Amino acid sequence: MTPTPLLLNAEFIALTLALVVVLLLAVRTAVQKTGSHPRIVVLTAVGIGAWLCLTAGVASTSFLWQFDAQPPRLFFLVAPTLLGMVLFARSRKVGELLKALSPAWIVGFQVFRVVMELILWQLFLANVIPVQMTFEGRNFDILVGLTAPIVARLLVQNKISRTALIAWNWVSLAILLNIVVVAVVSTPVPFRVFMNEPANTVILSFPFVWLPTVVVPIAVLGHIASLRHVR
Repeated sequence: MTPTPLLLNAEFIALTLALVVVLLLAVRTAVQKTGSHPRIVVLTAVGIGAWLCLTAGVASTSFLWQFDAQPPRLFFLVAPTLLGMVLFARSRKVGELLKALSPAWIVGFQVFRVVMELILWQLFLANVIPVQMTFEGRNFDILVGLTAPIVARLLVQNKISRTALIAWNWVSLAILLNIVVVAVVSTPVPFRVFMNEPANTVILSFPFVWLPTVVVPIAVLGHIASLRHVR
């Protein structure tokens, strides 16, 4: 794999940590408004911190680089996040906390995806990832980031219907799923589809292992939260 420029590493680490801080602030706000026990904030912070350290530690070994393994080794890091999202979607306590948050804020924070797409584009220019993972190829996720503040503004002004908000969230999730699939079939695995180089191996190393294990799950959780808030 082509070494990633240190500046891009720093940019991505800063983005990831900023998202974590925003998430923790949202949890704290919801806890304060609902009168829930403050330990929820502490447990959330400890859990996220442990996950960041665990995924970074695994990425520093050769565990993820066994491309002939079935299933791909990255699955063992992604699977817990999928389980966490299912629990999040079904939790009654989470539903209570979401009521204390502004629906416009839940939507608006997705603007971070513009920054993420610019980082991916810079990685492509540095010959670290293939073109299909950027907005010059098959990645349309930047559209979600660009429309998020518009949808949030419409929510504040009460000018967007419930149906339109639900549609925006589902379309955004579909766009996210698209790039996830593109990223997976761009890796050097037996079922690889995109054979152009460089292969997508950056997500197997630190800090970009946090893209599929932290950043993407946070984006998905944002949409789940918005859909639950609509309900």
